[in-house]
Amino acid sequence: MVTGCWHWPQSVLRNRRGFTLVELLAVIAIIGVLVGLLLPAVQTAREAARRSACMNNFKQVGLANQHYNDAKRVFPPGAIGARVVATGDAGETFAPGTWGSLSFRLFILPYMEQIELFNRCDFSKNHSDATYTTAPSGGTAICNTLVPQLFCPSSPQFMKTELASETGFTAHIYGVVGPKGTNPASNPSSSYTTTSAQNGDLSRQGIMGVNSKVGSKHVTDGFSSTLMIGEVSWDMDGYRVWTRGWGTGGAAVSARNVTNPINTTSYIAPNMNDTGFGSLHPGGCVFGLADAAVIFMAENIDMPTYRSLASRNGGESARLP
Repeated sequence: MVTGCWHWPQSVLRNRRGFTLVELLAVIAIIGVLVGLLLPAVQTAREAARRSACMNNFKQVGLANQHYNDAKRVFPPGAIGARVVATGDAGETFAPGTWGSLSFRLFILPYMEQIELFNRCDFSKNHSDATYTTAPSGGTAICNTLVPQLFCPSSPQFMKTELASETGFTAHIYGVVGPKGTNPASNPSSSYTTTSAQNGDLSRQGIMGVNSKVGSKHVTDGFSSTLMIGEVSWDMDGYRVWTRGWGTGGAAVSARNVTNPINTTSYIAPNMNDTGFGSLHPGGCVFGLADAAVIFMAENIDMPTYRSLASRNGGESARLP
């Protein structure tokens, strides 16, 4: 019978050792390289998920606009501004002073499962009225109520921060007022029609203009090739509270002209109406069409095509790139 403990031979013990400093540094370097390779892929996957969520929000808002059109026989105006009264196509105006400086986002609340919030609105009041800025007992003010469909998850700009006089959430989905510039289909060459406004003349050839009452019959260029809503979620310095549609000096703060390239032209007064659509998604931003389809528009799209897509009745032959 063998008793006692078994021991490693001394020769084996002498040969056992830990990692050297060089080996440890090599392992750390390899791990660093692997992390460097994987991190961009993880970030790309996360951004793809955020962009998908953003496009889904556009789909919901686009469908809400469609449902509004089904119910009212017109699309909602991009903004209500009592001091801009467009004339022309089928008398497409609301009576001046009927509503005050409100955003289209309020009108479509019932079609986004926000009926209770909609029922609290008073459309005879201005956006700065207590109706929108004061919280009811035990509740939240309308301006401080987050409507998740109105945001892009890639943007950190959720609270309006540019005006000390306003509090509340902002929004990243804006109405497309229409195009400004030369109509490429015109012969002889002519510009799209506009209404004079201090913060940049406002187009009258889009679906969601200021005080507009555009019905399906007015979209003669086709629903599938006409922009209706667009993304503004980049660092353009002109965000306002989501309930607001109009500002002093003739500024549409819930809708934009298509005047400048995507991801260009930040807000520098008085250019609010012509600040660019854009986003923090790499390479472009999201738009919704009149048929509620959602597209990602490249920031390098040529301007004649871009403006043509923003027009509802210009007779252009532009198609989505």
